[in-house]
Amino acid sequence: MLKQENFVGNIGYTTQYINNLATETIQSCFGVAGVSKCSIGKRLKDIIIGGKSTKKGIYIAVKNNKILVDVHIIVVYGTNIKAITNSIVHKLSYTLEQATGKSVDKVNVYIDNIK
Repeated sequence: MLKQENFVGNIGYTTQYINNLATETIQSCFGVAGVSKCSIGKRLKDIIIGGKSTKKGIYIAVKNNKILVDVHIIVVYGTNIKAITNSIVHKLSYTLEQATGKSVDKVNVYIDNIK
C-alpha cells in the first residue's frame, strides 16, 4: 500500500487501485492489443520478493514510497514496438504520478506476443 499524508489526514492507495489504473492506461495506448497473463513462475517470484502481481500481467511494487511497474503486453502486428513502449512508459508514469502524487521509479515493458 502506498501512503500519503497531508494536512487533512492520511490517504492510502491499494495496489489493486494502482493495478486497475495501470491496466486502463495501458489498454488505451495505440498499438496495444492487450495485457498478457502472468506466468506461475512470476507469481511465485512475487510471493518470495513481496511484490504484487495479478493474473493480468501487471506487477506493482512500492519501495521507499516510489512505484515500480512491470507490464507484460501483446502488441498489434505492424506497429513500431519502440514507439509503443515509449508511449506506455511516459503515459503510465504521468498517470500514476498525477493520481497518487508519488514518483514512479521504473516502468519495465515486456512484449510477450504479437497479434
